[in-house]
Amino acid sequence: MVSPGRPAGAEYHAIAPPAVPSERNRSLWPPRRATSQLPELAADLVRNRVAVIATPGSVASALTAKAATTTIPIVFNTGADPVEIGLVASLNKPGGNITGVSYMNTELAAKRLGMLHELLPKAARFAVLVERNNPSNDAMVADLRAAAASIGRDIEVAAAATGTDNVDGLS
Repeated sequence: MVSPGRPAGAEYHAIAPPAVPSERNRSLWPPRRATSQLPELAADLVRNRVAVIATPGSVASALTAKAATTTIPIVFNTGADPVEIGLVASLNKPGGNITGVSYMNTELAAKRLGMLHELLPKAARFAVLVERNNPSNDAMVADLRAAAASIGRDIEVAAAATGTDNVDGLS
């Protein structure tokens, strides 16, 4: 169902309360380059009193949903540490109206660099492409820099906001 005033090209899904007809079910899936629309989309979900907001795989969506409501349950999944990025208070007691699953992928970045070094021992320089403004990147980049220094190699960090964005950081 298209909501009046919803940004063009934005699609979103969430689950409406059982007493609400199914055409009120929605999802929050903005196009990758439309993260600026997230606050408006989240506010629309809150206004429509959905039962649950799910934000699969999107740190930006989860943080925006958390800022939009303290009463509607929010379910996330992320590769980042949800405590570190401010989604939950702790892993064992997330608190508030938010819960989810974390794959903790950011902790694996240094291990992946080590494996690349084993495969390419003569490579002097490595690069990583990250999404600009993703809060989980800070810890991952710090771990990568430390891992690169420990093996005596350089790592270049390139950041982009969208697939068509200019990449900052590579020379």
